[in-house]
Amino acid sequence: MIRNKAAELIEWIEYHLLLGIEHFYLYDNLSNDKTYQLLKPYLDKHLVTIVRWPYTAPRGRHWNTIQRASMNHALKTFGPYNRWMGYFDVDEYFQLNNEKADLVSNGSTTLAQLFDKTYPEHIYSCGVQFEKVQLSCFLNQLDIIQRRHSLLIEKCNVFLNEKQRVPPKMFIRAKNIPMMVTIHLLPGLNYKHNANYAEFGRFRHYHHGKVGGVEELKTNNGKVDESMERYVQVLKQRVVRYKSKDAQ
Repeated sequence: MIRNKAAELIEWIEYHLLLGIEHFYLYDNLSNDKTYQLLKPYLDKHLVTIVRWPYTAPRGRHWNTIQRASMNHALKTFGPYNRWMGYFDVDEYFQLNNEKADLVSNGSTTLAQLFDKTYPEHIYSCGVQFEKVQLSCFLNQLDIIQRRHSLLIEKCNVFLNEKQRVPPKMFIRAKNIPMMVTIHLLPGLNYKHNANYAEFGRFRHYHHGKVGGVEELKTNNGKVDESMERYVQVLKQRVVRYKSKDAQ
């Protein structure tokens, strides 16, 4: 579910297209930016579906009640047409480990085939839950200004605590899921728990607004993570090419 995320969507979509994700279902919750205009080329190519979701949580209820409703709408509306579906946000990027990424990039397999082979349906009928790590934008103000045209994966590449884990996210076999209760797990259902990066992949949660200088980085024992460097140049070309066409 999104609201006013136009500035972030192109990089997020283009990156996940590189990974082999074939379609994006975006639930738009009362955006008033240029999301629709920006995504028109993807809509025209049937790569993106935008569902208007103009709801607010009932008084006294948490906002995730409307998120849960959107998850189940997606499950019942689009689930029958998809073998696998991932549930995650636009500040979260799914990352394959290098071995799996090489197989996808050289055309040896598809992402869906990798899921099927690694997590066979007769063992994990409902899907797989992946660990999620948190990265920070650890830049001083000058860096932010100078890098304003850089990619998110370039600007935010620091683990302040590499062992810190945040609530995991899922890829599910939609046909076997009766209902989505939460975005993080499938209570009472059979799925692979806490798959990790060494095994297959992970989600990366990007922190916006965590800024600081190099000395603070050292003080907090931050570790620069370069595992997304393999995507930077090709992704930058795709984003720049898209934005150039959009400007014409």
